[in-house]
Amino acid sequence: ASSDYIKPDGTPAQLTVTGKTNTGEEQDLTNATIIYESLNPEIATVTDTGAVHAVAPGKAVIKVTVTV
Repeated sequence: ASSDYIKPDGTPAQLTVTGKTNTGEEQDLTNATIIYESLNPEIATVTDTGAVHAVAPGKAVIKVTVTV
């Protein structure tokens, strides 16, 4: 997980997901289903493709669920 500062000026931040196994090997996510969800939509929203848009000042948690 990482933290970025996003200004509410209309410019979204793009999330990227990298898969790794429990042994640290990279996992191909080409055919994976990736679902993004903002747990604080009053602060930030997120699109189906992982673009995060600031709505108001504050901190937001973006939940990402990956199914391979």
